[in-house]
Formats: sequence, C-alpha cells, structure tokens
Amino acid sequence: MIINITFSDWEAEQMKDPEFARECLLASKHYQAERRRIKKRIKARENITKGRREKSRIILSLGDGYNVLKPIRIRLKRYADNDFVADWIAVRAYGYGESPEEAIENLRLAIMDDYDDLSGCTQSELGSMLLKSREIIMAHISREAIP
Repeated sequence: MIINITFSDWEAEQMKDPEFARECLLASKHYQAERRRIKKRIKARENITKGRREKSRIILSLGDGYNVLKPIRIRLKRYADNDFVADWIAVRAYGYGESPEEAIENLRLAIMDDYDDLSGCTQSELGSMLLKSREIIMAHISREAIP
C-alpha cells in the first residue's frame, strides 16, 4: 500500500521518536558548526585576496651581458603580509622579496638562470612546456652584443 505523505508530515511523525529527535538535533549542531567553519575559511581567503595588490611592470634590462630584445612584461604582487612576488607568467619565472625591488631583482636572476639552462639544451631534451618557455625566452633575450 502506497501512502502519499509530505516531508513535513513524515518529519513530524519521526520527531515523536526521542532517539530520532536527539540524532536530528545532534546532526543539526554539527551541520551548523561546519557551516561556521566554512564561512571562516571563506572570510580568511577573502582577506588574503583583498590584501593583494597587483601591478604590471616592464623589464628592459637584465644586466651582466644579457640583452633584452623585446620588453618583458611582468606582474608585481603585494600580499597582506607585505611580501612581494614578481613573475613572468609566460615562462613561469618568479622572484620573491620584502620589497618590490628585491622581488624584481630576484626575478631577473631567475630569468638569467632560465636563459642559461634552456639555451644549453637541445629541443629534443625538453618537454613541450619547457620548449615553449625556451622559445619565449630566446625571443626576448640574447647574450650576443647588439650592434
């Protein structure tokens, strides 16, 4: 025999059982505690995101005999804890520092290291991602003197 009953009616009938009512209340408390925990995590993540400030910069020189053939567009991000990250996303190069200048200088060093590492490799030695990074770096940087 099939009986049509609404959820509210079913729940009201079940709540007459003290064990069911206790378990329901306990589950509700856990549910509410989990909701509060999730809200705190979301708020903390929002605070981190609010603390970020991002600017675009251009690197026109690297120094130490490296020639910049095309301007290198980088991002400079400031985080809430006043740390800075400079990155050249196209080649996945990063520099970190306590000031913008330090982060950019560390990025310059990373770019020069990447140039040296990748220019010494043949195409067959690199996977597709590193091959793409090598192409981008070689299009932007050289070690030969510019006439």
